[in-house]
Amino acid sequence: MESVRARRPRPTARRSPSEWTLDGLALGGVLLNCLIITVGWLSLPASVPSHFGFSGTPTTWSGRAVLWLLPSVSLLIFTGLTVLGRYPHVFNYPWPITTKNADRQYRLARLLLGWVKLEVVWLFAYITAGLVEVAKGRASGLGAWLAPVVTVVLLGTIGACLLKAYRAR
Repeated sequence: MESVRARRPRPTARRSPSEWTLDGLALGGVLLNCLIITVGWLSLPASVPSHFGFSGTPTTWSGRAVLWLLPSVSLLIFTGLTVLGRYPHVFNYPWPITTKNADRQYRLARLLLGWVKLEVVWLFAYITAGLVEVAKGRASGLGAWLAPVVTVVLLGTIGACLLKAYRAR
């Protein structure tokens, strides 16, 4: 028995200028993440914060090499979501994909990935900058507001994209 995904039309629309812009900005976030560490490396103390509690204050400290974990994961997320965006026809959609709505649904799905990629990569750059500032003693934490704001932004982005996709079904 042939699966629903196998019967879906293949993407025919090229990437939009918005998608290219989102990717460029996200790549800029990955590079900034690396730059923040590189520029501050020599002036960093031997231990840096590696975990923060709900209040945004550090709870665990580790060697400064742990800072490279954030740019590495950031690059992995950027690469993974970029590759995944090439196959929107295999995604799960809450409504049927037809030849009539496929290009629009695929474009909206790629835009959702682009926005999430941008937001997560820049979140990582912000956290990296915060880690460096806390390690140097110029800040006491990342702030208790970070987790709620990130949650609202990500859920808002997903909700807005799903609403557009619902209207385009």
